[in-house]
Amino acid sequence: MTRSPLPWMRQPAPIPRPVQQMYTGRSGNPIPVAEYVSNGGFEVDTTGWSAANGHAIAQSVAQAHTGTGSLLVTVANSNLTMVFENVTLTKAISHRYSCWLYIPAAYDGTQLQIQVGNFTAATGTIAVDAQMSKRDQWQYVTAAFVPAGADFAGNVRFAGTGVAPTAGRTFYIDDVSLIESG
Repeated sequence: MTRSPLPWMRQPAPIPRPVQQMYTGRSGNPIPVAEYVSNGGFEVDTTGWSAANGHAIAQSVAQAHTGTGSLLVTVANSNLTMVFENVTLTKAISHRYSCWLYIPAAYDGTQLQIQVGNFTAATGTIAVDAQMSKRDQWQYVTAAFVPAGADFAGNVRFAGTGVAPTAGRTFYIDDVSLIESG
C-alpha cells in the first residue's frame, strides 16, 4: 500500500467499538443508546468476560463477524453455562440483547443459547436458541427483556441446553450487545 504524502489523505485507523450506539427513534432522529456490554467485539482481548465452570475462553482471529477478532469458547466438561459478562442496567425498560454466533460443524451439543441471567423476575425473552442447523457460518441471535423494579444487576451469558458437547468442542461469539430498546 502506498502512503499519501498528504496527511489528510491517509487511511484512518480503525475506530474502536463505541460506548454508545445510535438508535433511530420514531421521529427518525438519532438517539444515543447506552451499550451495557463492555467488550462485545473482542478485537483485542476478553476483558470483561469470564469463563464459567472450567470452560476456556480466548480472543481469536480464526473467525470474526466484524473486525478481526471474536471470542473462542472451548468446552471443558458437561456443565452447560459456559461464558458470561456481568452488567448493571439503569432503567426498568425494554432492553435488547444480541450477538453473532459461529457454530462449527464439529460442535455436537444439542443446543446453544444467549441468555440474560440473575435479573430477578425479569419479563420477556430470557433465553433465545441459536439455529443449530446453521453450521460453519455466522448467525444473528437476538431477543428483548425488561428487568423488574430496581433489580438492574445481572449478566449476559452463553449456555447449552440438552446434551452437553464433547470436551474440546468450540464455538465463536462476536458483536455482543445489550442496549435499551424502549
